[in-house]
Amino acid sequence: KRREREMQQQMESRDEETLELKETYSSLQQEVDIKTKKLKKLFAKLQAVKAEIHDIQEAHINERQELEQTQNELTRDLKLKYAVCISLGLPSNKDVSRRPIKAIGRLIV
Repeated sequence: KRREREMQQQMESRDEETLELKETYSSLQQEVDIKTKKLKKLFAKLQAVKAEIHDIQEAHINERQELEQTQNELTRDLKLKYAVCISLGLPSNKDVSRRPIKAIGRLIV
């Protein structure tokens, strides 16, 4: 998607350059008017790109905050489950790795 946008921009800039080379001006005022119009057009494009960048940054910030919140919730749940396991006397991961699988099955059920 990004590459397509870049290619499209390159094509547009080439087209504009070609048109600019073909244009001849009847007076300096006409040249100023045409170039002012082009400048305004390019400035509008710049503002649009800046707005798009800002929107993407905002979306990134929101997504990151959501991921951090999810991570905090999962960490809290894991700590709670670990505390429950400890209070029930279930073995820790180190103990589980040393016991036979059948014994573990009896503890969990």
